[in-house]
Amino acid sequence: MQREKQIMKTRFSNPTTGRARLARYCRISYQGALGQLQRIKQSIQTEFAKRFRVDERMLRVALIEAEAEAWETGFPHLVFPSLAEEKAQAVITRQARERTILQHGPEMAFLE
Repeated sequence: MQREKQIMKTRFSNPTTGRARLARYCRISYQGALGQLQRIKQSIQTEFAKRFRVDERMLRVALIEAEAEAWETGFPHLVFPSLAEEKAQAVITRQARERTILQHGPEMAFLE
């Protein structure tokens, strides 16, 4: 007497279905993180542009750099907010230094 193998039906019995679910979950998670970063980036850009009257183009570039660096960490949602504020503050500092140089002459470029 030969016994037939019985295949237990589970929700993971089809590897394609399991991979599709995992891919869908990853895509949803990525989209959520991306949306969250975009909202944070927009709020920082709006706040710094209004409050400190910085060059919006330079600020936008700094925030793009912060976002790229945050994605490299593997934890962009944790790293981005503080990194973005740091880069935005650097834009403010640079513009203040440029204004000082323009007002007082190039000899101020070497003073800290």
